[in-house]
Amino acid sequence: MSRSAPAPATLPRVVLRKDAERRLRRGHPWVFSNELADDGARGDLVAGAPVTVVSAGGRGQGSFFFHPHSLIAARRYTRENDQIPDADFWRRRLVVAARRRAAFFDAPWHRLAHAEADGLPGAVIDRFGDDFVIRTESAGMERVRGDLVRAIQDEFRPRAIVARDDAPLRLLEGLSSSVSVPFGADDLPSRVWVPEGGLRFAADLLRGQKTGWFYDQSPQRLRAASLARHRRVLDLYCGTGAFALHALAGGAVSAVAVDRSADALALAAESAEAAGLASGLSLHEDEVFRAARALIDAGEVFDFVIADPPAFAPRRRDRPQALRAYRKLARFCARLAGREGLILISSCSHHISASEFREAVSGGCADVQRSARLMYFGGAGADHPVLLALPESSYLKAALLSL
Repeated sequence: MSRSAPAPATLPRVVLRKDAERRLRRGHPWVFSNELADDGARGDLVAGAPVTVVSAGGRGQGSFFFHPHSLIAARRYTRENDQIPDADFWRRRLVVAARRRAAFFDAPWHRLAHAEADGLPGAVIDRFGDDFVIRTESAGMERVRGDLVRAIQDEFRPRAIVARDDAPLRLLEGLSSSVSVPFGADDLPSRVWVPEGGLRFAADLLRGQKTGWFYDQSPQRLRAASLARHRRVLDLYCGTGAFALHALAGGAVSAVAVDRSADALALAAESAEAAGLASGLSLHEDEVFRAARALIDAGEVFDFVIADPPAFAPRRRDRPQALRAYRKLARFCARLAGREGLILISSCSHHISASEFREAVSGGCADVQRSARLMYFGGAGADHPVLLALPESSYLKAALLSL
């Protein structure tokens, strides 16, 4: 009996160098530009085009979004070959992502889809009740954003969908920066109120940082609340004030919060008023290192110092200066923390490993002769799953220290 002819290829082929598929077989979802065969680079393809990546021997490795001019040349969206994704493809992905979170969250206020870990290479979706925010950083997900919007509409019946296509990393993929509301623009409120730990926080989905709210730090904020009773708290890089307000709700004597963003501090003030915590909160608009130096010079001492800075290493080449910055920040925190004080310091730079971060923090404390004990080391919550084969997807690191 004769064997039937194989189905014709429906996607262009991108060919790998010999043995370059080994990492893909272990589950890593990226192909780097130096792993492409010289005759398989396909420079004729537009950025974000769907392709099937094949080994040097011709074996398919799945369907990918291809970029002819990016260091990450291909991002896998399925292990199946020749799959052209449509709105229903992404709807099924979101259904699975929602089920993953159902056991951990009893309300629809969390990250719904976390990039490669949920099969959306280079894109995240945050859910705020009936409102959704999409943030894309790859050309492939940019090309299918319309399908992704339709998938959210079909499955979740949202009030509004915001596209926060203003991530700096988009520049690496040759993408422009924009913010739009592809669905529900007339219904999107100027503020959404995010519930967390018994409080409600004002968030601006159009103009706030990133998606408008940092769900990833929720575990650390709740931990800080449980430790803040009877303490004077300093919240550096406070953003919209969530750490400081949780601390006050947890019984802190007072909270000083510092950030350079006037818009973020205005949201913090709204949340403080709504929670009846404004009397204990002191907001300061300033550059954090300058403010910390001024507090040290003034002889200020706090029982609990929290520092949640932005990514000091947005690119790999920024690592050396970022490690120096984390060490300096830890040094300032150690000088501002009193005897038997607590420090909670974080890094969201995925180019900085957990061991490098701990070493930088340890060095900063040692610089000012403070003996620090690591009481807890954590990261993001269950709505930010980590793809084990992609270490880069584990980006948030938080160290709780006791002096």
